[in-house]
Amino acid sequence: MTHNDNARRAREAAAATRIAAPAVNETQDARLARYQSAAMNSARSELADGVKENRRRGKNRGDRVEEYARKAGMPPGEWCGHFTAWNYSSAAEAGGAKFTGQKRLHSYQKARSYFMYRSYTSNSRSTIEKNNALKAQHENQGSTRRYMTFSGSVGDKYASRRNLPHEVYNDPSQLPIREGDTALFAHGHVGMVESYDRNSGLLTTIEGNVGDRVQRKTYDLNDPAVRAKFDGFGRPAAGDFVE
Repeated sequence: MTHNDNARRAREAAAATRIAAPAVNETQDARLARYQSAAMNSARSELADGVKENRRRGKNRGDRVEEYARKAGMPPGEWCGHFTAWNYSSAAEAGGAKFTGQKRLHSYQKARSYFMYRSYTSNSRSTIEKNNALKAQHENQGSTRRYMTFSGSVGDKYASRRNLPHEVYNDPSQLPIREGDTALFAHGHVGMVESYDRNSGLLTTIEGNVGDRVQRKTYDLNDPAVRAKFDGFGRPAAGDFVE
């Protein structure tokens, strides 16, 4: 076998790894879906309460906004990721559990690494081994974290260069996102998927730190220019809600 043959097979293996959707245990996935639904109910409640910044106190300030940051273990700052982690954590606590990503969604880069079993702030051997062991544990449980991208997106390119596990979709009608998934924007923003209609391509999100408040937004993913705004979409594992 030639060197070129070996290289080709390695590329094909990597492509298969990054594209394939994981096997899912239905019982574990149903448990995860309940937590995701509860997280979105939390987000809807924050939206209904009209959460926004108190600009008299400064940008990214306000009682509730600062509470999101404290829950994430961070000082006041850009709070879209804090809002997302808050809702996951609130759902977990209501179910007598703890969400492992509570302090891992501060930015879209950190969140992206979390969903691909990596750390944005540490590439040490021990950290990688720890994350690989966690991934294997989740695989045995039948529910792994997922990172779903469009072909050629910023997220797809990032993961492909590093041979990180992710799913790639060419057609918006194939994208399997659902209520409670996390939307990561290529310009550096984090939101939550409220609903997605594969037939129409209409994505509805609830996002923190839009302007100065929590807002509901809609996006037409059939529009290539709109799709290009998204780095990818993350889903935690059932095991990330530790009871």
